[in-house]
Amino acid sequence: MKTALRIVALFIFAVLLGFAASWRPPAHAQNVTPLPSTPVLAYSVTTESASTALTSGTLTTVNTKAVTFPSSGCPCRVFVFYNQYVTTSGTTQVAETLVSDGVNNFAESEWSISVNNGPSGTGAGMSPVTYANNASATFTLKIQVDSTGTTAQQAPFHAFGGRNSRLEIAVVPSN
Repeated sequence: MKTALRIVALFIFAVLLGFAASWRPPAHAQNVTPLPSTPVLAYSVTTESASTALTSGTLTTVNTKAVTFPSSGCPCRVFVFYNQYVTTSGTTQVAETLVSDGVNNFAESEWSISVNNGPSGTGAGMSPVTYANNASATFTLKIQVDSTGTTAQQAPFHAFGGRNSRLEIAVVPSN
């Protein structure tokens, strides 16, 4: 399930970034409409600055990004993607993650943590509201677990490295 979510999230991101804009259906797919090219007006990747201890039942902010929207091209929405590593003391736990703009929550995800140096959780979604030209919003990635002994990790656990836990935001025009 997690792999499928990653594939869907990466495809959506590719569409928003315009990589899939040149795709055309094969000749035998006569009723398929090509995807339109959607310009990305702004893009950012914010990695976590430190690991954060989590308290059971408490929604905890682990990453934040302030966005000022462009002076033209809006109304806009944001498409967010995040990846969050966690460690736990070994008990099975459920982690719930979401992104908030302070009013609206979106890009919710729920996943199990069952071993020490547990998996990473991912999520993606489009903001439910639009933002005007020159508007400002602060987007926060929050996580909640159902028992103690869990830490939101800044860096991956693998010896071969990888990208740190992150919040990616693409600003796209909307109507």
